[in-house]
Amino acid sequence: MPISKVNMVVDPQKNMERDYDQALIHLAWNWDKSVSEGFLIFGMVELFPKGIALPSETAPIYENLGNYSIGLQRFQVSADEAIKWYKDCRQGLALELKCNNPRKYKLASLSEEPAWPNLTTVIESDLQTVPFLADWHCCPRLHHLIPIQDEFTNSLWNPKQKDKALKWLSDHLFFNFKDYPELLGSIHLIAPNPIFRDVDIKGIPSQNKENFESALLNFYLWPSQTVKNLKLTVRDIRPTGAVNIRTFDLSSPKLKIDFGHEIYKMDISVTCPHRGVLFWDKPMTFIRSIRSNISIRGATRKIILEDENKGSSAEYETDLIHPVGSSTIGSNQPLPPALKVIIASQKMRQRRSEATRLDQHLFRDQTNEAEGFVKGIIRPAKKRVLIVDPYFTTLHELIRFGLAPHDPSVLVQILTSAKGFKLLAHEQHIQDSSSENQNRYFKRLLNLLRLSKDKFGPKEFAKIFDQFCREFSGQTRAETNKIAIKVMTGKKPDAHDRFLAVDNQVWLIGSSLNKLGRRLTAAIRFPDPGPVRNTLETLWKESEELQKWIEGGERADGETKQMD
Repeated sequence: MPISKVNMVVDPQKNMERDYDQALIHLAWNWDKSVSEGFLIFGMVELFPKGIALPSETAPIYENLGNYSIGLQRFQVSADEAIKWYKDCRQGLALELKCNNPRKYKLASLSEEPAWPNLTTVIESDLQTVPFLADWHCCPRLHHLIPIQDEFTNSLWNPKQKDKALKWLSDHLFFNFKDYPELLGSIHLIAPNPIFRDVDIKGIPSQNKENFESALLNFYLWPSQTVKNLKLTVRDIRPTGAVNIRTFDLSSPKLKIDFGHEIYKMDISVTCPHRGVLFWDKPMTFIRSIRSNISIRGATRKIILEDENKGSSAEYETDLIHPVGSSTIGSNQPLPPALKVIIASQKMRQRRSEATRLDQHLFRDQTNEAEGFVKGIIRPAKKRVLIVDPYFTTLHELIRFGLAPHDPSVLVQILTSAKGFKLLAHEQHIQDSSSENQNRYFKRLLNLLRLSKDKFGPKEFAKIFDQFCREFSGQTRAETNKIAIKVMTGKKPDAHDRFLAVDNQVWLIGSSLNKLGRRLTAAIRFPDPGPVRNTLETLWKESEELQKWIEGGERADGETKQMD
């Protein structure tokens, strides 16, 4: 049987000369004064549908960065010139605009998305995906040239210059490059919808007992445009699937669609055989009613906190609110029973799915389960494990968690605290809290390693823990993880909570690992671990190696005795 073929390719650029006659080109560049060379750090070609007034172009503005300066300017050009300039950028050539002797901008290594000549159409309700779009663009069609290597932008400035440059650019371009790092060095083509500037979709409530509902669509056309040759696809969606998907030829900018039942969700898309997708949106539901609760602000309560130890007080005020009533605007008709049950169950499953995605766990009187959970996180580690726990101070914890990785080459780093060791010393019935007796306990800790302190220096401490772990567990050297331990030396640890970082993921654990699961405690994985990891890295660098901290305490004791 022969295979039928369908061609999905649409070349929307064949109609660009008819659809657009003017454009703005927005450029940001970095000028290297030492070599008189410019680097293009952002470019945007913005086409304007015919009949739309073009904003004025701007004079260049600059920010000095020492041996560099960054500039920003927008230019008025014809649509043909703008499209040609963008096509040249695709070939690696970006020239200055409106100059008698234009110089070349140096470009990053760029890769295009999508493949030329295709364009992507942004979802109408999700314009934040592309942060440089204007509100009037309404589902624009886009093409992107994206840098594929970080070396280009990393080589432009030193860290201080980079922070200043990104802040200045973010202030003037109205989006933050730190949130959109892929845009630094990028170039974009924006082709707004050339037929209509927006579409309004309203639900029409049922006027009868059958509960038949409708949707009214109103397309706001650009001057001299028509909906002729446009196709509208409507999807009627229920919680368990699609009821109907239909495509209509548009003949009028206003259209009423009868659904024959109450509308749960619907979405639409508008396509043109010559331009591709002009509009689409996520499934939407209609607001049938709005309930408002009315309250009146009454007296102000003043709270005063006395601190007898410090002989001071602090106070704050809070307003007292008194509810007086509520009102509902619109239809207060309940959902059909089956639909209500299905929606509630789906929301419950979505919450549980999100909890699973974030590795959310709760333990109470479940020490074995809690220990198994932590070991399950540590075992698959590929490069490194970092445990931040101010009370991780016993060899029992070292063996339970320090040797948990399957891969013996994984580095295990443990960040504990001076306060944790002092509390442990107190639990060992060392009544005298002097540093001399505390150090006596620390020497006991070292004796557990079965090695004399004279046989190693500060830099050898990690190797000693390696040897101890091998002796304790009977493993060979090749099967033992390297363990590094540091101490937060302040009276109070800089970290209050417990963190477990495994490669690129970070978990927050409520309880110390030495008593994990005995009392109610929670654990959850951070959805954005990068900032947390950076802070933990800084804390690790600022802390002191365990051996150096112990030796420092002994030196301090000796100096005190000489003074006495």
